[in-house]
Formats: sequence, C-alpha cells, structure tokens
Amino acid sequence: MVTYKIQQTSRVYLEAPQVFIPASQAIEKGAIFNTAVAAGTNMFSSSLSPSIAASVFRVYAVFTASGVLTVRRTRGGVTVSEQLNAGNALNANAAYIFDVLVKTGDAVNLQYGVAGTTIVLLVFEMPTAC
Repeated sequence: MVTYKIQQTSRVYLEAPQVFIPASQAIEKGAIFNTAVAAGTNMFSSSLSPSIAASVFRVYAVFTASGVLTVRRTRGGVTVSEQLNAGNALNANAAYIFDVLVKTGDAVNLQYGVAGTTIVLLVFEMPTAC
C-alpha cells in the first residue's frame, strides 16, 4: 500500500510503505548450535527448499573462526556457489545476517571456508514482502 502526503505546495510525495511481517509467519528451515564445522562441506544434512513460491531465506550466522560463508544453490540439477559478504571473511565471534532470495525449485545449503565451530546458524523463510 502506498500513502500520499499532500503539502501546501500541492506537490504529491510518495512515502515508502511500511511492511511488518509477524514472527509467526517466519518458517524455521534450519538451525545449528555449537557444532563443529568442516571446511567446504554442506552444513545441513539435507538441502533447504522454500515452501513459498518466492521468498527470502534470512540467515543469522556466528562462527568461532574467520571464514567465507557460501550459499550452494541447486536448481535443475545444476549447483552454483554464491559467496556472502561480498566474498569477504566473516569476523570470528561476530554476528551476521544475510537475506538470500529463493524460489520454487531451489535447494540451498551453506558451506564455511574454514574448519571451526558454528556458534549459531539460523535459517528462516520469510515471505517476500519483508
């Protein structure tokens, strides 16, 4: 929904819509807590797939070692790598949040570039309106 503001000059200004998605609409897709991670291996035993035609996987990640977090996306039998954080290493013990756009037919997993411990890794599916 777009709202309009009318000023005395009779110009029309568009205001960006405010969208709020309640937490109850988020779908937990994967969670890892305080678990060792091997370099370059899939973090989830099964790839994560969206249950909504077009949505966002919101990823919250904290690791004990600095490294690059990579999305491994499979679509139509072809797997590609997408490095998060512009391919830069995440700082050890720092929290990061990423939004990964997904659609029907995607199967997504995550890999970390170095061995260490996953302090927290959460993946929630959010409707695209968020």
